[in-house]
Amino acid sequence: MAGEVIRHADDLQQAAALVAADEPRLAPALPLIDAFPFRLRGPGFPTLLQLILEQQVSVRAAEAMWRKLSACLQPVTPAGFLTLSDDTMRACGFSRPKMRYGTALAHAVIDRHLDFDAIGEMDDADAIETLTRLKGVGTWTAECYLLFGLGRPDILPAKDLALMVGWQMLAGLDSRPSAPELAEAAESWRPRRSAAAFLIWRYYVAKQKDKSLPGL
Repeated sequence: MAGEVIRHADDLQQAAALVAADEPRLAPALPLIDAFPFRLRGPGFPTLLQLILEQQVSVRAAEAMWRKLSACLQPVTPAGFLTLSDDTMRACGFSRPKMRYGTALAHAVIDRHLDFDAIGEMDDADAIETLTRLKGVGTWTAECYLLFGLGRPDILPAKDLALMVGWQMLAGLDSRPSAPELAEAAESWRPRRSAAAFLIWRYYVAKQKDKSLPGL
């Protein structure tokens, strides 16, 4: 499984079992991975735009906003996005900065300053560096694009708050780890850090619903 793209839930389950065998503190999350609604979104403009919309909002809010946008624009394309008025974007949940970021992204694709096919051929580091040149695309957004858009197997967005809190609970830490501390802990999970991230995310979500689960 190491080095292979995560395309389906079966790929994720296999990688999760292997990384949990190497890192026992992830093991309590393993029984929960079957319920993780993994779906590879695929590369391209819609996925990156959706990730911009998801920045610093809850999963539920992000899903609601994306449904509204999809209802207004089908399919979601760069040219179509540029036809939307500010009022329409605002009604879909775009803040003023996210309007600018979405517009800049659409122009970058139309003007061929951004080539999603080329990004798909790059290694992780180069792809992240290329994506973060875009206005409004930081490391978290770029890493999540590699995860959910390309299914890369060794990505862990260490700046993600749910990952920090989830790892604190699983590892029994007294305080929430910083992004660098989480990234350092994740070094031993190579080359399956993506599966580790999904395990932690799934545990974090499940723990919110059931406090009796093992862990802090």
